[in-house]
Amino acid sequence: IAARYYSEGFRIFKMKVGGEKIADDLNHLRELHRRFPNARIRVDGNQGFDQESALSFIDALEHSGIHLELMEQPVPKDDIAQLDFVARRSVVPIIADEACRTLEDADVLFSQTAVHGVNVKVMKSGLFGAASIARLAKERNKQLMIGCMLESAVGIAAGAALAAGMGGFDYIDLDGHFLLAGKSESKQFTTDGPIIQMLG
Repeated sequence: IAARYYSEGFRIFKMKVGGEKIADDLNHLRELHRRFPNARIRVDGNQGFDQESALSFIDALEHSGIHLELMEQPVPKDDIAQLDFVARRSVVPIIADEACRTLEDADVLFSQTAVHGVNVKVMKSGLFGAASIARLAKERNKQLMIGCMLESAVGIAAGAALAAGMGGFDYIDLDGHFLLAGKSESKQFTTDGPIIQMLG
């Protein structure tokens, strides 16, 4: 699958990791890096680590010559103490995802942890909530990702419009429509490989 998307121009890959098959995850990432050494690699911990195993995972990749662009939500969403522990010690940016659903969540994260940024999703927080979180992140000098769930092109269009309208997003992760069975098209944007072009 990675080879197909690489041939279409994609140079950023994200893999969900954590849980019981960490050794397999490490091997898959090493193979991905071996085959596409110029690709940027992100991982989504999906709450599948504790603080020590998250840092060990990052360290193992560093020793393999793989420097992650970022790691999303390595630890359980309600455990901000562990999230802070990882963020303070990680050599790569730690981005909160499930831990940040509301503006209040973002304020707690930015005030009480060293998390480097947040993943903003319209389907998670709503348009107003997502925009409010993004504004607060900018005010606190935190990194911003615009992300998505497994969504049709209609949902992706909302996230793309938010990112294009507000600007200032460090990471764009709007690929959920590619993973759906059948073709998901939009009248709001076109895609050329990894490039999203808003229409009108």
